[in-house]
Amino acid sequence: HAVARCYILTFADTFMKMFVVLLLGCAPSFAVESLPVLVPGVPVAGKLLPSASLSYRIQAAEDFRVLLQQGHWNFAIDILDAEGARIRRTVDAFPYELESASLVRGPAVVRIRRADTDAKPADFTVSIASLSANGRAEAELWMRAEDASTAAREMGKRGSPAAREEAVKLSREALQLWEQTGDQSARLRSSLLLADSLHLAASYDEALDRYTRALASVDSAHSRAECLANRGSTFWRLGRFSEAIQDMRESLAIWNPLPVQSGLGYSSNNLGLVLWEIGEYDESLLAFHDAAGAMRALGNRRGLAFVAGNSALVEGTLGDNRASARSFEQAASLFESLGDPLAGRVRTNSARVYLKLGNPVRAEAAVRRGLALVRATGDQAALAEGLNLLGEVLAARGRKDDALEQFHKALTLARAAGEVRAEANALTNIGRVLLTIGGRAAGIAFLQDSLKLWRRFGAPAVEASVLFHLAVGQRDQGDLAAAGDSIQAP
Repeated sequence: HAVARCYILTFADTFMKMFVVLLLGCAPSFAVESLPVLVPGVPVAGKLLPSASLSYRIQAAEDFRVLLQQGHWNFAIDILDAEGARIRRTVDAFPYELESASLVRGPAVVRIRRADTDAKPADFTVSIASLSANGRAEAELWMRAEDASTAAREMGKRGSPAAREEAVKLSREALQLWEQTGDQSARLRSSLLLADSLHLAASYDEALDRYTRALASVDSAHSRAECLANRGSTFWRLGRFSEAIQDMRESLAIWNPLPVQSGLGYSSNNLGLVLWEIGEYDESLLAFHDAAGAMRALGNRRGLAFVAGNSALVEGTLGDNRASARSFEQAASLFESLGDPLAGRVRTNSARVYLKLGNPVRAEAAVRRGLALVRATGDQAALAEGLNLLGEVLAARGRKDDALEQFHKALTLARAAGEVRAEANALTNIGRVLLTIGGRAAGIAFLQDSLKLWRRFGAPAVEASVLFHLAVGQRDQGDLAAAGDSIQAP
């Protein structure tokens, strides 16, 4: 979620000068001549549900700037030719608050399109401003900045490592352009877009720096909530759990008084994940419960899928394996119905709970189905975790050599992708299997390497498990002093 600074459009002097349109479904098809006309200085208000749109005409053969106040939701601006038959340009540079499409040559059709998935009516206000000869030169720069930001956001949604790196490049270009415009609000929002792009590309240190600097400047509640939520996620990725929780809780305190929206649900969901990772399971489930409530209120099926998949992890940790299996199935079905590539990751994760239920055949079927979906996405981090899970299933079925092969593949992929958690998982898994087939010295070495990584994250529940297996290996090797140190480690 990119972060935007609040910028309020100036309304007309009297309410009677504002043309108000409410549309709560898909826009019907109109002849261009029947569309309402945008007039400079007269704002037009509207309301849309997801996938709906409203279109307007610009009649004059002049240059204009289109200004769209999105409020708390995301709309896109399509500029079409005068007949409404061909899209000239699309702008979706920022996900809420002020959006603009500069240097629009009339006559044209302007289409305002709902771009988020919250199943709740969302208000917008659109207006146009005439451009002078001097204003036209400035608008050309604005147009380039808008297009760069739009392209960066679109690239960031594609998910592949190459696309995310391209999103960072485009975000940097956009920021340079916005800085040249001298518009501090746009510059700040573009800086936050760059921070989001860096986070998605796993450049966490630079992303953290960008978020921290931005927090000194934001003056919008929505912007501050987004920025804190995303910085909290970055702290989490860096293993700085206490700082992550602090940011996420502060973000939720800001979200709660605002209109219910997906940002509230995603922040609660991410808080639940951090609490799960540090072993606060009951609090984690409460956070997921809050997240599901927000997503359900909005009809956000993708958000519900995230929450269901994450709830499944906690339920499995607590030993409620049947509830965990149900939650995994709910999440996978929702993702698959949406055509979402995350379906593969959820299918692979479900394998572990089927192992706990004593059904290794179904576990292997689930992980192999998930891996097929993951490979199609090119997500190397997800593939590394999926191979880790396949190895766990094979080990449970007694195929230890095949399991080790998958773990080593996972280790190689994780290191190449810079995914330290997947690397730590692979090291732990290799160590545990080696202990069971007589390779105690090597097994202990792998577990010690994994422990170093887990301690970087400050994840006590995982550390405790690794220390337990390490102590068993040291005991079986006859090193009782070392085993005692491991089992009593703080």
